[in-house]
Amino acid sequence: MTKKILMIVGDFSETLEVWAPLFTLRTLGFEVDIGCPNKSKGETCTLAVHDYSPQFQTYTEKPAHLIYMTCTPSTTMPMVGASMTH
Repeated sequence: MTKKILMIVGDFSETLEVWAPLFTLRTLGFEVDIGCPNKSKGETCTLAVHDYSPQFQTYTEKPAHLIYMTCTPSTTMPMVGASMTH
């Protein structure tokens, strides 16, 4: 039986913090669903990358990749969905 994992992401989650564990878990044989508060299966979240710009004192956050939701957290795990909406 394949073990399932729910990865909760949101708009502007860091690209590498989503893709690296996602692909690693899939490689290890886990079935990974991706969900986001207030988004449904098939919708997308925009991921972000941080980049250094010499004109600023710190890193900037820029839109990067889109990731598709493979589930709706409130229907996959009602307790998680309920806590996300309050």
